[in-house]
Amino acid sequence: MYFLLDLIINIIVFINCLLIMSTTISEKTLVNKIINGICISGMSIFGIGIFVSDPMGMYGYVFITFLIVVCIALLSGFFMIIVKKIGESIWIDSLKLVLSIINLCVYLTYIILTFVV
Repeated sequence: MYFLLDLIINIIVFINCLLIMSTTISEKTLVNKIINGICISGMSIFGIGIFVSDPMGMYGYVFITFLIVVCIALLSGFFMIIVKKIGESIWIDSLKLVLSIINLCVYLTYIILTFVV
């Protein structure tokens, strides 16, 4: 079960990066380029995270990370629907930027904690 939850967290983070990137491809503004750079770095860390992260026990941070990552996935899907209906705006782009930064920081923290603990 430990390995399965770890694998699910890693895959959801990868899907979050893909969802956030898929909504920013249409316009090439500076904010969208920054979002794409953060998501590409998140996807590259995903490959390292699968090999490095190995939770030997169920700690509280694993469940907290899982909940945060699922919430980010739901928000990414919500932003995808909003962009399709309304179109892109600076507010949506800034929220996607914050969401991608939170996604990357949570995942980096998770990898470091599973490697150290």
